[in-house]
Amino acid sequence: GRMAPKRSRSTTPIQSLGLFNSRFVNRQAEFLAGRAEGVGGDDLTTRVQAMVTWTLGRPMDHDERDLLVGLAREFGIEQVGRVLLNSNEFVFLE
Repeated sequence: GRMAPKRSRSTTPIQSLGLFNSRFVNRQAEFLAGRAEGVGGDDLTTRVQAMVTWTLGRPMDHDERDLLVGLAREFGIEQVGRVLLNSNEFVFLE
């Protein structure tokens, strides 16, 4: 999928965990999930697609859809926001 790293590692595991567990990032993930609810209502796939489009600026592919919708079903859509906001594609410009 497109979420795989495309660059050499320049961050440490502690930096990555700090960002992933950041109160700021978690709040932004909650805001993102709330915004998506206004667009997709009860349709989880539509909500996840909106979140991918807003954060990554592109539609999600089939593999990403399966993974992210499954994640949302199992752990909540806020976790999809956390994953997207911590993805290399979102964090780093190429």
